[in-house]
Amino acid sequence: MSTQPIATQAQMRSTKVWVPEGDAIGRIAFEEAGITPVQLALGDVYTSLQTGLIETVGNTTTGAIAFQWATKLKVMVDLPVSYTVGILALDKKALDRLTPDDRAAVLDGIEKAFARLEVSNAADDVATRETLRKEGIQIITPDAAEAEAWRAVGRRTLERMRKDGLLSASILDSLAQVHSAAGSQ
Repeated sequence: MSTQPIATQAQMRSTKVWVPEGDAIGRIAFEEAGITPVQLALGDVYTSLQTGLIETVGNTTTGAIAFQWATKLKVMVDLPVSYTVGILALDKKALDRLTPDDRAAVLDGIEKAFARLEVSNAADDVATRETLRKEGIQIITPDAAEAEAWRAVGRRTLERMRKDGLLSASILDSLAQVHSAAGSQ
């Protein structure tokens, strides 16, 4: 999402791109695309969009609205380039103390809650995209060549992180298996 036209990597290179402070993956990915990102804390993004310190941000449609960044943006490229991850961690010792029936009920409840969350997130995405359109934000879908160029950036990013020791070969192998099993590109 940007205050400037960013339909291509070449256009994005001429903007000031934000990555979250401490986000090595984001920083490396943009560097692999020939972009020198500006690292800032999340709380500094809105003001930085106002002042022009940054012009381009990555976020979900919901996040752009919730953080009020959408009031400063003009363009959204409709190309998912990363995942937003959440986790629910359960203490194994606590879970093991439950009776088998209680453990099954807890795990079933969690599974159902995550299924509802997935449906809710999909509906929110549709609604927030419409809100962005109504606010005048142009939503651009890149052509196949541009989408492939970003996938190539992703592959180079993973390779660089492996070579730099930021991701182990076993982690990358596990990611590749999950990716393949999901039928993703």
